[in-house]
Order: sequence, then C-alpha cells, then structure tokens
Amino acid sequence: MLRKNYRIVLLSILIVLSLLFVIKKVIFSDWQSRTLLIMAKPIEVGNNLISRLTSPISGIFQIGDLDRENKELRIKLIEAQEKDFNLAILENENKILKEELNIQNNTTDLLGAKVIGKNPVLESGSVLINRGKKDGIQVGKAVTYNGFLVGMIEAVKDEISTVRLINSSQTLIPVTIIEANTIGLLSSRFEGIVVEQVLVDKKIAIGDKIVSNDIEKETGSNLLIGEVSDIISSPSDIYQTLKVKTPIDFQGLQFLFVHK
Repeated sequence: MLRKNYRIVLLSILIVLSLLFVIKKVIFSDWQSRTLLIMAKPIEVGNNLISRLTSPISGIFQIGDLDRENKELRIKLIEAQEKDFNLAILENENKILKEELNIQNNTTDLLGAKVIGKNPVLESGSVLINRGKKDGIQVGKAVTYNGFLVGMIEAVKDEISTVRLINSSQTLIPVTIIEANTIGLLSSRFEGIVVEQVLVDKKIAIGDKIVSNDIEKETGSNLLIGEVSDIISSPSDIYQTLKVKTPIDFQGLQFLFVHK
C-alpha cells in the first residue's frame, strides 16, 4: 500500500515539474521576444534617422557628379563645334579659291591672303591681311576677289599688309569705261563708289563695264571693277559723274588675292 502511494506521489511530482518547465519555457520565450522587440525598436528608429540625415548628403554628391558630367559634356560640345567651325572655314576658303582659279586666267601670279582685321590707325576703308614682305608683297599691287578689284596694297610689314579698299574716301584710281571707250577717275563719296571726270561728249549707258586702267605699270590693268548703275551729274556740269555698282560686299571680305 505504501509502495503504491509512493508511486502516485512520485508521478505527481514529475507531472508538476514538467508543467513548471513548460510554463517557464513559455514565459522565458515570451520575455525574450518582447526584449528583442524593445531592443530592435531604437535600432530601427536610429536607422531611419541616419537614412534621413544621409539622404541629403548623398543627394548633394549626386548633384556634384551630375554637374561635373554636364561640364564635361559642354566642353566636348564646344570642342566639336570648334572643329565644325574650323572645317566650315576651310571649306569656305577652298570654295573661294576654286572660284578665283576659275575666274582668273593666270593664277600663278595670285597669292591668297586671309583678312585678319581692320587697320586701327586708318579709316574704315582698309583691312589687314596675313601676308607681308616675307611673302613678296609690295606696295601698289592690286588686290582682287572673285575677279573684281577690291583695293590696293598700301603698307607692308614683315608678316601683314594693309589693303586700301576702293570704297575708301582716299581712293583715286584711273579707270576705263569699256563700251564708251573713255577714261575717268574712280573715287568714293557719301553716295558710294563713283567715276568722275568723264567727258560730257561721251555717250554712257547704264550697265557699261568699268575696268582698272594701268593701276600698276607691270600688271593689274583691265581688272573688272563693276558697271555703271546711274549718271548722277547734271547736264550743265563740265564732266559726267557715274555711279558704280560692284558685287563686292566690303564688310564681309574674308579671303583676298594679291597680284604679284
């Protein structure tokens, strides 16, 4: 009987211990989960705060990178535009040269020159070219464009020269009106380029061609200048004055040819 009671008591104790173990495990597991949740919350808040703080800084670095990339792209674009511009200049100069070679009969006596600016000392009727004494340029030589006379060499230095254009107020060049077979003096006035001192008994017609007349003693005569566009003198004048039309755009000159 005692042995039977002992077994019941022992079994009861084992059941109670098992229950206590299970209850402890459940309570500890719940406490551990709560503890981890409580500990994780500040970490999550901290991560969010760091993310918010570092986001603008990261954005600043990204903006800086984009700005550098934009600057590099702009530099490349400018370089490409410069190459295209230089290529366009070369193509234009080649086109002008070909046109001049087709117009002029004797191209061996022509020297191409770039217009590099205006002479600041002289009035606006002159330009500077990138040819000088080292290229054999001499004062008094004729300068043409597309076969038309545009001026004469007025001053020469080692590497540059000054071209006095025919629209200068100081121009005075002997010319011939071909169809009328008469001469006159080319000059420039407020109303434009004119031919003065043409005899009144000479019959002049609109469209008559005007050429240079012994502008140089060796070469340069019979260079085309333009044509008569109007007769601006009055019938009572001793000489006729003729207005001259030329196809040359004196403000847009970029490339000229000097006669050797």
